[in-house]
Amino acid sequence: MTVTSKFLKWSVILLGVTRSAAIPSIQLRQGKCLPASNENYTASISFMGCYTDDNSRVLQGGSATPAGGNTPQTCANACGMSGFTYAGVEYGSSSTENSQCYCGNSIVSPAQKQADSACTMSCAGNSSEICGGTWLYLTGIVDLHRVDIYNISNPSPNPVPLSGSVKPNCTVDPLCSNPVCNTSLDPLTRAKGLVDAMTFDEKVQNTQNGSPGAARLGLPAYQWWSEALHGVAGSPGVTFQPSGNFSYATSFPQPILMAAAFDDALIKRVGTVVSIEGRAFNNYGNAGLDFWTPNINPFRDPRWGRGQETPGEDPFHIARYVYNLVDGLQNGIGPANPRVVATCKHFAGYDIENWEGNQRYGFNAIISTQDLSEYYLPPFKSCARDAEVDAIMCSYNAVNGIPTCADSYLLDTILRDHWNWNQTGHWVTSDCDAIGNIYSDHHYTSSAAAAAADALNAGTNLDCGTTMSDNLGAAAAQDLFQNATLDSALVELYSSLVRLGWFGIEEPQYHSLGWSDVGTPASQQLANQAAVEGIVLLKNDHKNGLPLTRHGQTVALIGPYANATTQLQGNYFGTPAYIRTLVWGAQQMGYNVQYQEGTGINSTDTSGFATAVAAAKAADIVIYAGGIDNSIEAEGNDRDSIAWPGNQLQLIDELSQVGKPLIVLQFGGGQVDDSALLKNQNVNALLWCGYPSQAGGQAVFDILTGQSAPREDYH
Repeated sequence: MTVTSKFLKWSVILLGVTRSAAIPSIQLRQGKCLPASNENYTASISFMGCYTDDNSRVLQGGSATPAGGNTPQTCANACGMSGFTYAGVEYGSSSTENSQCYCGNSIVSPAQKQADSACTMSCAGNSSEICGGTWLYLTGIVDLHRVDIYNISNPSPNPVPLSGSVKPNCTVDPLCSNPVCNTSLDPLTRAKGLVDAMTFDEKVQNTQNGSPGAARLGLPAYQWWSEALHGVAGSPGVTFQPSGNFSYATSFPQPILMAAAFDDALIKRVGTVVSIEGRAFNNYGNAGLDFWTPNINPFRDPRWGRGQETPGEDPFHIARYVYNLVDGLQNGIGPANPRVVATCKHFAGYDIENWEGNQRYGFNAIISTQDLSEYYLPPFKSCARDAEVDAIMCSYNAVNGIPTCADSYLLDTILRDHWNWNQTGHWVTSDCDAIGNIYSDHHYTSSAAAAAADALNAGTNLDCGTTMSDNLGAAAAQDLFQNATLDSALVELYSSLVRLGWFGIEEPQYHSLGWSDVGTPASQQLANQAAVEGIVLLKNDHKNGLPLTRHGQTVALIGPYANATTQLQGNYFGTPAYIRTLVWGAQQMGYNVQYQEGTGINSTDTSGFATAVAAAKAADIVIYAGGIDNSIEAEGNDRDSIAWPGNQLQLIDELSQVGKPLIVLQFGGGQVDDSALLKNQNVNALLWCGYPSQAGGQAVFDILTGQSAPREDYH
């Protein structure tokens, strides 16, 4: 996946109306269909200006995906028809967010008006118009989003639900009369009836992740890209409200830490909670129904930037992890009506970001048949054949010269035929812009049209991006694919949505889920348990190490993780109800805390050493919390070595000479070289804490004080 930190934090630009009630139940066709309304509505708009939108996904009235791509008018029409007074457009020409349209009823802080020239991106629906400004990605931090905001002077007095955030309405024509709304039919027949009613252009446009639907048929837009790696997470399909209902979700530890628990039942319980919360978010228009998780590429090289997202390096262990997680997410093995759709990624052979000039977008992985069979594919076999996951994501890289999203051997021969992964509603999505990369980076085809056709012919149903929607028309003119292949791809996608109940209530217990099912006390406790079970004890001197006593002692908490918050979550995170810092955890245990950062993750500045050492001398116990974070290991960023970054080891060495018990807490997903710490007799204990997420400080101090036992590393 290519979702970066640009979707991982939010601030409000447009504040919409508060909807305290659930999205109305969509009744299925029973007798006469109602006529459509608001067919001739056109919004009257005036330009308000170009505004900052520092964190892009919380324009809180809701979002829409206008058919054919966004323009100020099409966006305003969607917002005005839903009763909103403001419409905002941005990312008009971004290949993966080509139709961002947001609605609200007021412009609020922290939005700041900019010069009109700050918004320069062309609209997807009309390249001669402007739809907002670009974003700037700087080492895990995203800033400088810009949105063009328009006032709507004539919002509809008879508002309809915003198409980007609700289910189709099977009580109103023209959709009501389509077979897709007839629950007496099987999902395949229902989906086929919908696709058969589409024009060729409507079919092509709905091959992208931001599917615009088909207004002519009454089919609303659907955003396929929702994330939930270790909890419902920021992504184009997920909206966290600024406060109140659906403002947070349970944030579990990163998979690399949860998998270290070696507890299959725990992983299934985590998957169950994540899917319950995801479904509750969907019921109230805040998420999709399919989530692009888990990442099950083996963590072959500890320098890989995305290893934190995976269960580890062992294919057998990953296979067990993914089986149990998918079981929890989808509510069983191959259920007729899954709670949500899980998506196993990235198929296959993907484990490089950017290393010595080798970019993931065009990397060709040379893998022997034996290595492919014994190492790279077993996790995906467990996911597809055994757990019967509903979706698979093909990866950026090529395998033995063929980009995976254009590789019929992987997608058809192995996945669908050999593993029998061919049930109704099973589909493959590309990683984001991976289909475009077939042409632009791999140079596997002579044109983007050929790349789109090759991916479709190989078995890729959905494009995270717009290469298919932009180029399948040209590919058809060159007879590069058969129309039946396009139909089949879409039928599987919409069969999946039928099974999920998007066109009506298939499973009442799913539709009843709401805010009271999110962040429950049991879920919060499970997040703490997952962190406790995953933390690993690497070293302990029982005389001066662990467990610590709790009798009013002074603890010097030192290091870049000592009072960290979002760092504890790793990547692909959502907004949690809280984040327990180490300082908080120590205080809850009754310690007198002296906190000093001392140094940064990758700093060479020693100016903070003196105050850190002074705090250590004045304390009874010294705890150093450091390691690596997303500034060191991240999507798009591999490491050159496994050394501790910056001058952290230098500071730890100085702290070890103070003569006080010294505990070192190592955070991060990838391995670092602990040789110096293991050899240093003045380092009394060493724990690997991974990315423990919202319960981090609580879990760590439960272990430090002996209330819970860590897993031991047996050499």
